[in-house]
Amino acid sequence: MESRMIKIDGRKLDKIITERGLTRTAMSEKMGFNQGFISNVVSRGMINPYAAKMLEMLFDIKLEEIKVKEPEPEQPECIKPQEGVLEAPQIDYQKLYAVIYKAVVEAIKKAGTEE
Repeated sequence: MESRMIKIDGRKLDKIITERGLTRTAMSEKMGFNQGFISNVVSRGMINPYAAKMLEMLFDIKLEEIKVKEPEPEQPECIKPQEGVLEAPQIDYQKLYAVIYKAVVEAIKKAGTEE
C-alpha cells in the first residue's frame, strides 16, 4: 500500500462524522489510534492511506468522498507571433562575410600604420 499522505477536506470529513452521529474520539479509538487521531486528520487535512482504508472499512467513509480534488494544471495558451515580430531577417551571408572581411582588413592596415 502506498505510504504517501493524502490531502483531504477536513470540513467534509467533519460533516460526515456529525451527520452519522459519530464522534472523533470514538472513531479514533475504534481504529486503534489515540483519542486525538481523527481530530488531527481533520485539522491537518491529511491522512495516510492505511487510515483512509480503515475509515472505509469501519465507518463506510470512502476516500473519494473526502479527498481534495486537485485542479487540472492550466495549459498555456498558444502565443501567436505578431506580424513580422518573431520572423528571422533574411540574410545574404556572402555580403555579410564580405563586409566583415573588409572591416577586418582595414583594421589590420590601420593598426599597422599607427605604431
